[in-house]
Amino acid sequence: MAIFMNNVLIDARGVPYLADYELTGAYGGQYLPESVRWTAPECFGSHGVGGTSHLPTIKSDVYSLGSVMFQILTGQPPYYEVKSRSRVSIEILNGNKPSPPLDVHIADRHWLFIQKCWSLPADRPSAAQALHFAQTEVERLSP
Repeated sequence: MAIFMNNVLIDARGVPYLADYELTGAYGGQYLPESVRWTAPECFGSHGVGGTSHLPTIKSDVYSLGSVMFQILTGQPPYYEVKSRSRVSIEILNGNKPSPPLDVHIADRHWLFIQKCWSLPADRPSAAQALHFAQTEVERLSP
């Protein structure tokens, strides 16, 4: 499953839900779903890292979380300046990371966390670390 901005729904109490998600996997050069912009490089299968098919993991979900955070903080999807989904997949597989729009300021702590989410899988935050980061940021907003 690729988590991306369009499938995160928030109810009136602020509880998030995932909807309309699709399994990621070996795209084989065929249809690339809209979620490719939020997909970790290791989920591209036989055309991606290591030449073997990889199913999504918690670490690939953390990568996607970083991409969702990027979109929330910039108002733009990852690789917003690249129109072609196939070109986006090439950018991801080449290790090129999205850059925020020049007119958008992202707090250093947020940008550092997003970059950690986009690291190699072993270097990404755990789900518990991501939750802690999110909780800390919510507490900062509370009066």
